[in-house]
Amino acid sequence: MLPDGDPQKLGKDDVVVLLDDFSGTGTQVCAAWNDPATAFGSFLAGVGKVYLILVAASKAARKRIMAETAIRPMPAHELHESDNVFSDQCRHFTESDRAKLLHYGEIADKRNPRGFGDCGFVVVFQHRPPNNSIPILHADHSKWTGLFPRHD
Repeated sequence: MLPDGDPQKLGKDDVVVLLDDFSGTGTQVCAAWNDPATAFGSFLAGVGKVYLILVAASKAARKRIMAETAIRPMPAHELHESDNVFSDQCRHFTESDRAKLLHYGEIADKRNPRGFGDCGFVVVFQHRPPNNSIPILHADHSKWTGLFPRHD
């Protein structure tokens, strides 16, 4: 019990640790934090420190989460622009490879042919790939079945 007698109230001396597998754009974390319907950010507003431990996150997601929330993201692995298969900084794929990946990505997911947020990642976890990964890995519909369907 805390000194003021309220076992539910978190204060400036408390630390909250959240766990997740991946953040590609930071959209879900920021939306949850700032959503007035859930009051998640308000609930943790008085907490001394809030950490989000991630298996992996993009550099852009880490920066966005830090800018738009009071959460301190702590990814074990940080992905950079060079990890986006469609980026010129990615040295693992040729322009021809990228064109083929985009062609099949458009069949797999017309709205996000490069993965959600145009992240272009090739990330797969044991349970499923993040939607920021290229859709040829996870899309599942009548015209496409990915290697690792998400079954959302």
